[in-house]
Amino acid sequence: MNKIKVIWSSILSYENSLNPYEIRKNNIEKMKQLCVSNINTNNEILAFAEKLEKDYNFKPIDASHIAVAELSKCDYFVTCDNFVVRRAKKVQELTVKIINPINLLRKEFLDETESI
Repeated sequence: MNKIKVIWSSILSYENSLNPYEIRKNNIEKMKQLCVSNINTNNEILAFAEKLEKDYNFKPIDASHIAVAELSKCDYFVTCDNFVVRRAKKVQELTVKIINPINLLRKEFLDETESI
């Protein structure tokens, strides 16, 4: 069976701090305990995020998440945002695969190569 390691970032902490729903905020904070590392932003991450915003029109928070995943050498960045998935296909310098959760499960656990 494949093993997935999840990382956390200061970007996730920031985004979660803006969550107006306390129960959701607390549940997301609990997920942090499942992560194998916590990535803090640095100048390299911020510069790459800015490039993604400027060159590919990502929202700042999305660009920041992708920059963390890319520069942390993640295999996948998992998102339910189909706009982000589609837009990321245009970014040739990305090595991280931007994928929705269903396709990740299919690819890694069901050995299916077709995406929905």
